[in-house]
Amino acid sequence: MKLYVVRNKEGKFFRPIGLGGGGKNWQDTLEKAKFYPKIGTAKGQASFWYKAYPSYGCPDILEFNLDPAQAVVLDIKDETDKKLKKKEQRHLQMQIEAREQERQCLKKEKADIEARLNKLK
Repeated sequence: MKLYVVRNKEGKFFRPIGLGGGGKNWQDTLEKAKFYPKIGTAKGQASFWYKAYPSYGCPDILEFNLDPAQAVVLDIKDETDKKLKKKEQRHLQMQIEAREQERQCLKKEKADIEARLNKLK
């Protein structure tokens, strides 16, 4: 699998900001760059920037090769177990709070009924 990144002549990497978006198009670090899975979209970006701003020169396209055989497998079982346990605790806490709220409503209802009965006497 190959990924592509657009880099300008200053060594900065392209990151689209979107319509009306804020921030910079050209990022200093590769981590913030946009990685394209197809070379055509990267070529399109490079062509656009070269046509729109020819004084800056034509951006380069960097190609990265990814080999699934060299992939590092991350074991996230412990992290997933923690998240599931936390979710279960949140669910139980919400049930406790709902029952407490229901108990308070029933207590108030009982007091209202007793007050009405006392009025009838």
